[in-house]
Parts: sequence; structure tokens; C-alpha cells
Amino acid sequence: MIYLTSTIQSLIVAAEAKISTNCGFPNDKGTQRWAIPQQSVDLSIWFIPKPPVEGYSLGEFSQAQMMQNVSLSGIVEQEYNANWFPISEV
Repeated sequence: MIYLTSTIQSLIVAAEAKISTNCGFPNDKGTQRWAIPQQSVDLSIWFIPKPPVEGYSLGEFSQAQMMQNVSLSGIVEQEYNANWFPISEV
């Protein structure tokens, strides 16, 4: 899975807000937002999942629609990295 990442929290928050707006979130189906911006366990980056190539909600929104006018300045697309998350205790 590809993530949108940045060392600057406000860039990820703004990207998530624009994606949510593009999808009409919050909606009457109970979806509040695209994703909750998270910070890596080592505090070095902020990230959200990038909308998938196949879109969202059974094709209701394409990736292009979801990403329309999302500023990627200062944002890097990266593959998922398990080191971003804390080790879960068993």
C-alpha cells in the first residue's frame, strides 16, 4: 500500500482534508473522513494511506477524483513501512 508522508503535520492534514472533501465526507452513510493522520512511532513523519488505484466505495470515487487538487508539495509517496507503527504486545 502506498502512503502520503511528510515531516510536516499540516501538509498531511491538508491533504487528508482535501481528499475527504473530494469524496463528500462526512456523508449520510456514516463515513466521517478518508483517514486519520498518524505519526510514526519515532516521530519522524506523518502519514495517511493514498487512495487506491481502484478508487473507493465500489468505484463511487476514482483515485483521480479523490486526489484532485491535493497539493503534493512537501509530500512523498512511500510504500508501507512496519517500522512506522509500535510493536504490538502479545
